[in-house]
Amino acid sequence: MNRNRIFTLIVVLVGTLALFWVQHRRSQWEAYVYADRNDVRSLRFLGRFEGLEACRDAALAALQRDNGLLHGDYFCGRDCRDGPQGARVCGEAVH
Repeated sequence: MNRNRIFTLIVVLVGTLALFWVQHRRSQWEAYVYADRNDVRSLRFLGRFEGLEACRDAALAALQRDNGLLHGDYFCGRDCRDGPQGARVCGEAVH
């Protein structure tokens, strides 16, 4: 093979891997809980999960463990990134 073919093959391979990585990241849900729904400072990140149901289960379990079911809240977000002033901004967020 000549150098141009090898270079093209490497570029296609790297591009394909990058696309799969981005799609995998976008399919993950991030779980966040508020110990006190009226205090945004109580926000805590729980982790990333492969599906919405797993995200909800983890958030509700954390609230129950911390006795936060009555006064706390949660959300699961997908396609999240850092926003202004350290806020987490998600393309999609659900309860």
